[in-house]
Amino acid sequence: MAEAAITKAISKITEQAIFLYGLNEQVRELVTELGRMRAFLKDVDTRKQKGERVKNWADEIRDLAQDAEGVVEKFAAEVIQRSNEEDEEFEN
Repeated sequence: MAEAAITKAISKITEQAIFLYGLNEQVRELVTELGRMRAFLKDVDTRKQKGERVKNWADEIRDLAQDAEGVVEKFAAEVIQRSNEEDEEFEN
């Protein structure tokens, strides 16, 4: 009985580690890209002359950055929720 519980726990932990590792890499790449977007937007904001095309592009990047930040926040919330669920499951 105890062996089965341990096997189940190991399986769940392995499954979660694989899931989180894959997402963690994607989130890391997204955070890097957000840094690039932020640098671009900062550069655009400091220029005195801005063409209409640059303004439109900056607006699109701002929108994308906001969407990406939302994805990162959802990811963090999901990780916390899964961690809490696993803690409860492990305690039982």
